[in-house]
Amino acid sequence: MGINLAIGISLAFVFVFSFEALKVVSENKSMSPALAMWFPNIIFFPITLFLYLKRANQ
Repeated sequence: MGINLAIGISLAFVFVFSFEALKVVSENKSMSPALAMWFPNIIFFPITLFLYLKRANQ
């Protein structure tokens, strides 16, 4: 259980950090705001799907 909790907290931290970092990038007009806000979701969807399916099949 300990490693699962550590992975979950780490992924949540990276997700929130990337969301906030990309918000700054979009404010500087380096990336479109719509893409910047969806980018963390696009990146983390396959990770969450993999972890969910791995856990569901145990």
